Amino acid sequence: MLTYSVKPRGGVVHAIEVSEALARRGHEVELMALARPGEQLFRSTTVPVRLVRHTPLDAPFDLRIEAMLEAYAEGLRPLLSRGDAPRVVIVSSSASLGSHDEAIAAACLDGDENRARLLAAADTEDDANARLGPIYAATKRAVSRWIRRTAPRVEWAGAGILLNGVAPGLVVTPMTAPMLATPEGRDVLARAVPRAVADPAQPRDLALLLAFLASPDNRYLVGQVPFCDGGTDVIVRGDAFF
Repeated sequence: MLTYSVKPRGGVVHAIEVSEALARRGHEVELMALARPGEQLFRSTTVPVRLVRHTPLDAPFDLRIEAMLEAYAEGLRPLLSRGDAPRVVIVSSSASLGSHDEAIAAACLDGDENRARLLAAADTEDDANARLGPIYAATKRAVSRWIRRTAPRVEWAGAGILLNGVAPGLVVTPMTAPMLATPEGRDVLARAVPRAVADPAQPRDLALLLAFLASPDNRYLVGQVPFCDGGTDVIVRGDAFF
């Protein structure tokens, strides 16, 4: 299991929960996390952890990105090549449904990091804080589109490597917990991420779905990005998708 950080961020929380869920089902699991010197995983876990040290934060941006991708490839390729039923699951977000900057999404899909960063930093008439939402939504939309266009390729599904994603909605993590602790924060989140159920998700609510997609039990799902979001997708899009 690969994750991009050791800090208490949403993707890292999900990676730990999924690793532990897979281990409970009898799978052999190792969690690999990118970390700077001196960093450790933010909480203990029941599965073995391997920290991959990457280029220092003060290195040029392009070198940091390249080093992180190389670290992922170093861990991912051997795991996939050894597996009898290799599976890849990427966490996207229901934020991909929201208003987004299409130019940034296109730059991400083109692999043009510099253009994406320039577009994100460009001066606009929008308030700086209001700009953050469309930027984030663009990156998550790019992730979901990449999954859809990549999964059916010969080198992926054709080689038996099933690639899928999951799009969570509002999840209780160390990042969202402070806002969920106040009535004002809960109101902001309810308007930003509407849901049909009463409570936000706990990481374990996504763990079994992620674990299934990552396991040999998933034999036929390819390029899917199910929304595990408490109803956000159906509220926002209804049945127009079909």
